[in-house]
Amino acid sequence: MSLEKEIQQSWKRIENKHHPERHLVNYNSNKVYNSFKQLYEIIGEEPILTSLERNPFFATRSLAMIGLLGKNNLKTICDDVSEILPKETLAKAFKNRSRDTIIALSLIYQLGRDQDNELVFSSTHNKIKNNFKQWQEDFIDNPVDCILGYSYALENVSKFNQFMEKELLQLKPSEVFNLSYEKYPELKSLHVPKEIKFVVDQAYLFYQRPKEGENKPLNVIQNTIEQHKIIKDENNNWQGVGDPNWLGVRLWKQCPQRCVYCDVPLDPDSLPANILLEKTAHVIKEITHNGNRKSVFLGISGGEPTLFGGRYDHLKQLSQKKHNGTPLETKDVKDLVSLIYYAKEHNMFVAMNTTLVPVGKPTNAKIMLRGEKLAEYLVSSGIDRLNVSLESHNPGIHDQTTRLENSWNYTKLGIRLIEKYEKRLGREVNIVINHVVTNKNYQDLPKLIKFAGEYLPGIDDVNPLPIKDEENKHLFLDRENINNYQDNILPKMLELSQQYEYPLLRVKSQQIFGNDDKEMENATNGIYHHWPEGLPCHTAKVSTYIDYAGRISLCSYNADAKLPEYFIGSVMEVPEVSLNEIRNRQINFINDLPCGELCTKHCGPDLLRMNKRIEMEILNQDRRGEKRK
Repeated sequence: MSLEKEIQQSWKRIENKHHPERHLVNYNSNKVYNSFKQLYEIIGEEPILTSLERNPFFATRSLAMIGLLGKNNLKTICDDVSEILPKETLAKAFKNRSRDTIIALSLIYQLGRDQDNELVFSSTHNKIKNNFKQWQEDFIDNPVDCILGYSYALENVSKFNQFMEKELLQLKPSEVFNLSYEKYPELKSLHVPKEIKFVVDQAYLFYQRPKEGENKPLNVIQNTIEQHKIIKDENNNWQGVGDPNWLGVRLWKQCPQRCVYCDVPLDPDSLPANILLEKTAHVIKEITHNGNRKSVFLGISGGEPTLFGGRYDHLKQLSQKKHNGTPLETKDVKDLVSLIYYAKEHNMFVAMNTTLVPVGKPTNAKIMLRGEKLAEYLVSSGIDRLNVSLESHNPGIHDQTTRLENSWNYTKLGIRLIEKYEKRLGREVNIVINHVVTNKNYQDLPKLIKFAGEYLPGIDDVNPLPIKDEENKHLFLDRENINNYQDNILPKMLELSQQYEYPLLRVKSQQIFGNDDKEMENATNGIYHHWPEGLPCHTAKVSTYIDYAGRISLCSYNADAKLPEYFIGSVMEVPEVSLNEIRNRQINFINDLPCGELCTKHCGPDLLRMNKRIEMEILNQDRRGEKRK
């Protein structure tokens, strides 16, 4: 049988079994077949079939992308690099990562040829190959990063060689990505040429899947008002708790950092995380009405939640379930990633507070999810927002605050890896920097914002947070500090918030220490608002918080107060007892809120503003109703 006939028959089998037309909007059978033919002649049938079995979406689009290189260009490139990238290596890479292999080859094509008509990639390889190890193995595992490792050296090969020799470094090419960030700012000139970055970005856009699910959280204010209409009696009191529109879960207390201001208690009470999470899954099922109530907010915190990312074997099973369209069960929720999977299946909006240290810290862990693989799973899970703790633009100050050496590097690399997999997987994760403002760092706020805006393009906003709790009194800003902030720091922050389009920063920067003399004086004592007399707490009626010991509270602020009478039940009662039943036990208690000094001391100013808006709208509706009568 001729090769042409063999290729034609193979393609017919693929069309009948894998239906490539389902994975391309403007599908052209002849063009995709011609690409398939080019690739078949280079690596044979088996790697292509394997990649189609594993992921037909990416494999089909890989074939389509070959056509964008032009007729026979793929074969020409592969022939020209056959000594350093033999066909056997290309075959293994395509089986392992079909999409990234074609993007990597397109980058080699984009790098072009020199005056002697030699591929620039080949000549660059010959000049810097002694600084690299395991070149072919690296290409098989990380095709795109491997080629990008070479492209970092394109603009200044001699400087790259000098630096590597000075540092006595011998790396895999893909590790240059990490090096370029970890050694910042010493390697400012070591960066990917803009043309290469553009090609990578465009290639990943080509592979994007349609976004799934909701991308905005439930309107907590409007939802609370609507529930109030239904539940209130003639005296305007709630006659039952509403459906929570906000669920908080503190996964556990462990954290690689021990920040100087940390408010996570060291008491011994704690449920095993897998038990806590399975019980939480039952709560999610209940409050979302089995997924029919969309965009209920889930906030995950710790400790450091990503330390419990998950076991490889368990997550592979869940990934297969998702791939087959099989819904997860509550018993499947045993770790962080499976919790997010489950929450997204139930149409929740998921946000998480994290340091990203376990994402950015190099590790050889084979059982628990860590490092770059954790970044990939977090993005693919569908998580909507990451609130990442960053204490300074300065590595020394950040590490001193977190009391963990190199934590600045780990967190920054973690952010970069999340950005990387956003592009690769075609998913958008909103990344917000959480920054706790103290008398030690407030003057550097403009520098932190500028650093985020210039060097972390994936950051969507900056959230300055006031320091609280009596044990942190030595970190409170005094009145002189606050006056300096208002007069000198705030104007710069407002200008930068506009420059980098950080809307949350613009609002929070003006409100963090108050707007009049009384509020600013209170801020010097760690009190950032005053709860007005008679203002009811609506939030407690439609929020639920579960801490690491499985204790159920009305909200995170009540839980942080660490007073036993403010816990209303245990998650261990669920599902035999419904969450609604547990919360209804406390309806009189909820109607009697606010709690006076407790709310003034522990509730945040954001919560105060929310309750004011809810109460005002409820009163306006009641007035409109009276007029209609």
